[in-house]
Amino acid sequence: MATRLQAKPRVLYICGWGRSGSTILDRVIGEAPGFVSVGELRSLWDADITVQLCGCGATVAECALWGPILAAMRSVSGYTMGSVRQLRDETSRTRHLVRLWRTAKRGGSRPLPDAVRYGDVLTGMYAAVRAATNSAIVVDSSKHPAEALLLASRPDVDVTVLHLVRDPRGAAYSWSKRSGAAREMSPRSGPPQRGLLSSSAWWTTWNMVAESMIQPVLGPRYLSLRYEDVMASPRDQLGAVVQRLGISAGDLPFCSSNEVVLGPTHTVAGNPNRMGMGVVRLELDAEWKRALRGADRWKATVPALPMMHHFGYGVRSRPEIPPNRLGTFRV
Repeated sequence: MATRLQAKPRVLYICGWGRSGSTILDRVIGEAPGFVSVGELRSLWDADITVQLCGCGATVAECALWGPILAAMRSVSGYTMGSVRQLRDETSRTRHLVRLWRTAKRGGSRPLPDAVRYGDVLTGMYAAVRAATNSAIVVDSSKHPAEALLLASRPDVDVTVLHLVRDPRGAAYSWSKRSGAAREMSPRSGPPQRGLLSSSAWWTTWNMVAESMIQPVLGPRYLSLRYEDVMASPRDQLGAVVQRLGISAGDLPFCSSNEVVLGPTHTVAGNPNRMGMGVVRLELDAEWKRALRGADRWKATVPALPMMHHFGYGVRSRPEIPPNRLGTFRV
């Protein structure tokens, strides 16, 4: 097992376009000894922590882990949820990518003062979670390339980026509909819907940035996976990831080749499926192959054409209807 007493926190940052299965990776990897999942930490600053549920079932404000950490943040640094949100929005959005990339290439030199302050908040949170849970590696599934570059420029955090890619049409279809889990939890919970054209255009941008900017900066600390490959062989694919981080693949919570046992977490935001517990089957969600027809399929395909072949996705694919089993993890 990785040594837990290190000078700086180790972070596995899952990066990629939304609706690509990051919740699955976060939950499964976070169950391994030495790992702790925080979900989409980036989205915490948008939440009302007196209402937002932690993965443990308590509100974030009342959570035994997050309540004290956020209280300490306010008392020590004076930051509020709103002030951290403002720092994030002023330093680590898509429009800041080029500046963050240049800073990371220069080894962290000449960053914007606000970027330093936001990075201080993130690394402080990681260190606090690591200390409170006695964990070696924090798993953050925030997915944003700008934030990944910001972390890559920091000398006080050891970050590995796991770039997750899904067929753009599957991601676009998932963005275009509202999940039943989100509707059941709350009319306003979960991320918003997004159009097919918009999703696939952003898919191209974010995946291109991950490969052209993040990979050269991080080198061997950059890993990549396709969602479809993970679902075809989850134990092998995720086992290889944790082995790269110094953890035995046998420590992952698999009870069969594609079934895992998931317990409560301290994930602060993400897909509503982050709340699920018990035995969960991991299998490919390919509903889009049946549901997207004609013009809709082309809307989800054309904006992604510049990168589809690079990631091994063909323009044409035969429709499949996956089994609809209770407990299957969907994205």
